[in-house]
Amino acid sequence: MPEIKEVKKDLEKFKDIIILGESEGGKILIKRMKDDVRSSIGELNKYQTCSHQELMAIACKITERLSILRTFTNAKTEAEALESILEEEAPE
Repeated sequence: MPEIKEVKKDLEKFKDIIILGESEGGKILIKRMKDDVRSSIGELNKYQTCSHQELMAIACKITERLSILRTFTNAKTEAEALESILEEEAPE
């Protein structure tokens, strides 16, 4: 079944993300991204003196960092969901 192969492939990707997030380097990366988001939110407080272009750049930076952080924080849940799909599809 091609779908099962895709599920297995996705599961391996999420397991790799989990391993990366739990490594020392991954923890540093996650901490720095959180710091970047906090810093960028602080920059938004200067909205009265920022140009539209600067505000858009800050918003994009926040969106990008949050997207990556979501990938790390949701990886375990996604992996568990994929594992349950594989268990359901396993031949009896």
